[in-house]
Amino acid sequence: MNLREMEVFRAVMLSGTVKGAGALMHISQPAASKLLAQAERRAGLKLFERVRGRLLPTQEAHQLYPEIEAVWKSMEKARSVSRELAAPRGGSLRIASTARFCTYLLPHAATALYERFPDLTVHVDMVMSHLVSDAVARGMCDLGIEMLPTEHPDLEIVRTLHCGLVCVMPEAHPLARKRVIRAADLRSERLIALSQAPPFGHLLEQVYGDLLKDVRVDLEVTSGPVACWFAQAGGGIAVLDAPTAAGGVFKGLVTRRFEPSPDIPVRIMRGRGRTLTPAAQRFCECFQALWKEHVQAGARRR
Repeated sequence: MNLREMEVFRAVMLSGTVKGAGALMHISQPAASKLLAQAERRAGLKLFERVRGRLLPTQEAHQLYPEIEAVWKSMEKARSVSRELAAPRGGSLRIASTARFCTYLLPHAATALYERFPDLTVHVDMVMSHLVSDAVARGMCDLGIEMLPTEHPDLEIVRTLHCGLVCVMPEAHPLARKRVIRAADLRSERLIALSQAPPFGHLLEQVYGDLLKDVRVDLEVTSGPVACWFAQAGGGIAVLDAPTAAGGVFKGLVTRRFEPSPDIPVRIMRGRGRTLTPAAQRFCECFQALWKEHVQAGARRR
């Protein structure tokens, strides 16, 4: 497939119809339909099933889509760089991160950049944990922020920070009277647990020890912010990493230090051999300053 045919395939995947794809591409419905037929012929694949006026992706389409999306992100990065080169007074910073750092730390660090770089364009890609390293290694992002990252030959560590676990609960919860929550305190509590998938899965046994079989897990979610939303709704209490709850952004919830808590490394990464722009360097400084104030100092105050 050529780029135009990839574009129509992506547009149909996003919109679900040829008409919607045409609207996304600013072309007519017949033109989009013709392009899609060309894409299927050139690929030698049946990419969609026509069912009740909608196009349902085939298994082959689902396998192809992530590759096309990666191409599209690379193209968007190239367009961004070309715009910056054409207008040197501007600049950009692209950051890949998981949701846990997007609740408070990353937004405030990025916003602080505008004091020194008022024309800066900041792109934040909030992705699943296992995609952060890949996005940075492939040059799709300038920086990546990840917890418990895997080693990668194409990555260099810019900063290494450390955090622990906190227990998050409604202000009126009886356990909120304690300064430190221990695993034994959770025996009779309704617990909102993070998924046992990486990066948290292998910490469960270390955190709960022999109590793991007695901990009552009523809800399992995929990220720290989601756990906090459930806690706000009265779904229970959650044990999660301190950065997720930093800054007191979840109204009506309090955090307490949790023990035993492993030392959890968090790393800011860049692509190997790539120098940091002044904006990227300043971002790292702002992020680390916020970390000291809201993660490290917060842990000491609790």
